[in-house]
Amino acid sequence: MAFVLGFLLFLLIATATYSIDMKALLAKLAEVKLVWFRFPAGMIRASALMGDHLEATADFERAKAQGDISTLSFYVEDAANLQHPVMVTGDGTVVLQDLYKSVAQEVELVLQVKTLLLDGTYQEEEVRTARKKP
Repeated sequence: MAFVLGFLLFLLIATATYSIDMKALLAKLAEVKLVWFRFPAGMIRASALMGDHLEATADFERAKAQGDISTLSFYVEDAANLQHPVMVTGDGTVVLQDLYKSVAQEVELVLQVKTLLLDGTYQEEEVRTARKKP
C-alpha cells in the first residue's frame, strides 16, 4: 500500500506543482508557531518570526503587509487528540516535524493536513519541462 501511495505521489509531483494561498491557509489555523516571509523589495529578502500566537502580534501584521508568507509552522490535532508539529511551504510541501513509527502514519497525517487545511487553498500548475535553446 505504501509503495502504491508513494508511486501516486511521484506521478503528481512529476506532472504538476502547487501554489498555496498562504493567507487562506493562515485563516484556517488556530495558532502559528513559526512563519517565514519573503520581501520583494528592500535590503532584507527574508525574515522569520517564532513564538506563540504570532498571528496576533504587531510584528506579524507589519511583516505580512510588507511581504509574502512562504512558510507556516503549526500543530495539527489527529483523531486521537494528539498534537503534531507540521510545516507547510508555499509550493505545497508538507513537512512532518516529528518521528513516526511507520510511513503509513506519515501518509495518513499528510493526507489529513491536505483534507482539513490545504483543500481549497491551492492552485495546481502544470510543470514546464526544460527545453534546449535552438
